[in-house]
Amino acid sequence: MCRIGRNRRDALHHVADRGEGAGYVHHVTSDPYPGTPAKTVLLHVAYGDHQVSELSALIEARTLGAAIHQPVAIDGRWAEKEPGWGLEPIAYPYDGSAIIIWDSGMAPIPFENVPPREGNDSHEDPRRDPDVRRQKAAFLFDDTLIDVCDGAACEADHNP
Repeated sequence: MCRIGRNRRDALHHVADRGEGAGYVHHVTSDPYPGTPAKTVLLHVAYGDHQVSELSALIEARTLGAAIHQPVAIDGRWAEKEPGWGLEPIAYPYDGSAIIIWDSGMAPIPFENVPPREGNDSHEDPRRDPDVRRQKAAFLFDDTLIDVCDGAACEADHNP
């Protein structure tokens, strides 16, 4: 067993907090660190992602105070009773922080504490989809989030 003194352990904990997103996410959009302006954040999340769970992204979105694109998912694809619970729906065009779930038809993540293994990984699908890129460009260059999903759940092409 490694024994680290209390002060040293606390110092290591503070260093680790800065390396883990959950340790500083609440400083991104509000209560920024001194000399750092508050940010506006766009989270493009792949449904069924094997690398980054959409559940983790939803927790981050709630912490950021982000709004969510609705409908969140294609009917019957989301196991939660209220997908996006606790997040305000986006009213387009929008100029705040937001989360959009992109569904490319991959299997949902398991609810058990096991890694996803079924089907292909959708992690890169949003970044490779032309509609996602168009939305991202408007957000970055025009400071406006536009609806590229025509009021429906957002679907991305799967590109392995």
